[in-house]
Amino acid sequence: MLPYINIDSIFYKVAAKDTVGQRLELANFQWNNNRTEVSISKQIFSKEPINFTLKKGVFKSIEGDSSSARPLISYPIRKPEEFGTISGQVRSQKYKSFIIQILDDGYKQVEQSISNISNFKFTYIKAGKKRIRVLIDENGDGKWEKGDFKKRIPPEKIFFFKEVIEVKPNWDYEDNLIDLDQESESSEEEK
Repeated sequence: MLPYINIDSIFYKVAAKDTVGQRLELANFQWNNNRTEVSISKQIFSKEPINFTLKKGVFKSIEGDSSSARPLISYPIRKPEEFGTISGQVRSQKYKSFIIQILDDGYKQVEQSISNISNFKFTYIKAGKKRIRVLIDENGDGKWEKGDFKKRIPPEKIFFFKEVIEVKPNWDYEDNLIDLDQESESSEEEK
């Protein structure tokens, strides 16, 4: 038995406008590959926050456990003028599968991530210093493998964009070029 969603137990309201909650359709939900996370995609036009209500049993696991009630989950509306964008291109003849990530300056938090898109564009980036990291998925399984020290399996490669990007509200940081083949050659020459 796979985990499932009881769509009759989840609804949303556009703050102050709706008195009765609106339902979502099954097509609005997408599971990740392992069916451990679900995302909701629905175009909702609003200038006010959107509030979700989840009743008990919205989600049920393969063990038969069900989720508890969440009376209110509020999502504020993002104003584009308060965020920046980062875009560019990843080039490589060597590596076909990769994950591009936007990190905070301390390398502690992954703020956004996309996979296998050579001409990338990250929107709604909060102001502050950011870094770009590219994780190479050498075995093509859709994720970065950290390796295994005991089995002497090295981790898959990681590349960092050399520049720190200072994101400011309402600014676009374009034409960032990441040439993975050139980066790979320079790191091999340093050995």
